[in-house]
Amino acid sequence: METKDIFYIVGISSTIILSLITLNVNLKNRRNALREHLYKEQVSFLQELFKELTKMNVEFDKIFNNSDNRKNNNYQETLERIALIVYDNEFLLPNDLTILLKKLIEESQEFYLIQIGTNNEKIGKAYREYYERYYALLEYIKDFIGTNSLSIENKKLHDKSNSTESKLLRDILTKAVETTIAI
Repeated sequence: METKDIFYIVGISSTIILSLITLNVNLKNRRNALREHLYKEQVSFLQELFKELTKMNVEFDKIFNNSDNRKNNNYQETLERIALIVYDNEFLLPNDLTILLKKLIEESQEFYLIQIGTNNEKIGKAYREYYERYYALLEYIKDFIGTNSLSIENKKLHDKSNSTESKLLRDILTKAVETTIAI
């Protein structure tokens, strides 16, 4: 085998290896773009969902705090809007989130049915259970979208940025004062 044959083999082999590496990088980049888009859609859905859940919470607070509102409330309409939002975006939800949301809706229906009665103890218990489910869902979603970790990271970046800017500003002001004193 001649030297040029060895160089050809090395060249072809390195080209194949580089092509495979490039293909792998391209596939990862494509997955990252899809992951980012899915995340954006999930956050948008969750914002819309929590707007409606907040309306339901307001209705429940009205019902719980004023017995006159037990018959006149918008719970059914709010529940229908929540169901529509969930059905429209169900394919975006991970299974754990779907289960938590289902339990929350079941608790809300139970609270709504119990509040029609007059047993204040049952009403209070159902009200607390509903909010326990609500906050469990909220904590899961915060963990799911990384709210706390992203907030901590943003704060660190902000603090780092401010400390660098502050040091730079101090240096500029110090030089300006020194120049002024020297004149």
